[in-house]
Amino acid sequence: MSVALAVSTQAVSESAADLVSTIQHPNFQHIYLITDRDARSFEARLIFQNGELDNPYAEGLAHYVEHLAWLNVTQSTDFEALRHSNAWTNLTSTAYVTHSSETWLTKELQRLIEVSTPFTLAERFMLEERDIILREYEASVAVNPYFEIEQNINKAIYPSSPWARSVLESPTEIEDFSLINAKKLHRKSHELGNAVLIVTGNISKTTLQKALRNLNFPKPAAPIAPTPLPTPEVGNKRVAADIQVARLGSPTLFYRKLIKRPPAQMRPFAIKQFEFYAQRSAHLYPAG
Repeated sequence: MSVALAVSTQAVSESAADLVSTIQHPNFQHIYLITDRDARSFEARLIFQNGELDNPYAEGLAHYVEHLAWLNVTQSTDFEALRHSNAWTNLTSTAYVTHSSETWLTKELQRLIEVSTPFTLAERFMLEERDIILREYEASVAVNPYFEIEQNINKAIYPSSPWARSVLESPTEIEDFSLINAKKLHRKSHELGNAVLIVTGNISKTTLQKALRNLNFPKPAAPIAPTPLPTPEVGNKRVAADIQVARLGSPTLFYRKLIKRPPAQMRPFAIKQFEFYAQRSAHLYPAG
């Protein structure tokens, strides 16, 4: 009689919790390391929890400050850095992104934190950047038939509130952007103590901690207090408006649904970024 023995082995996957590490650091509000075992490079996102909501100056100035802050780091001639980076602004946050190989981890993190340093660009160059934003407006807003509709919805939901502000500003406001106010807003909004650093990649916690120890941090400034997020009125709000948009060929209904989230330590955009990368890693390495 022969006996056949079958041995079944099942790979034990890491749990989602094992893929996310937190690091305490006096210069940041939060630091998260999200493991991606298959990544050949790392990606670092520095999210300042100040956006257009916190801008007391001309509408859209936060977007202009974001442009100047990143160009101030790259000095406009480092095209390799620009090719592997990105930056954007929304109502609640301003984010800077870079990615590279682990060899350049310290250098790229240093580049990120230096967006909080005072501008050293030539004044002429900073003023010319307004033309770049004008072209950005023309390439996105001016050809978007829904932009005016979205803005009207915002104003209806949040009358006399900073939530109705536009990150993309208007051509008239762009042309009149003040460098003095841009520098003031930058000093207040780009404080690392209000920032969340999210690093994703096949990098160990020890490696990231070592890179953080080797950084030269700029002198802290007095951070601007984030504007409290407004609470919509309870119940339904019905605002009807008939807007003529030439590029829409048929009547279109637009509506906005608001969902109240529980209190959190981070603003919505930073939470979304963290959740996205944590969920992506959990999908790649599901719990067994």
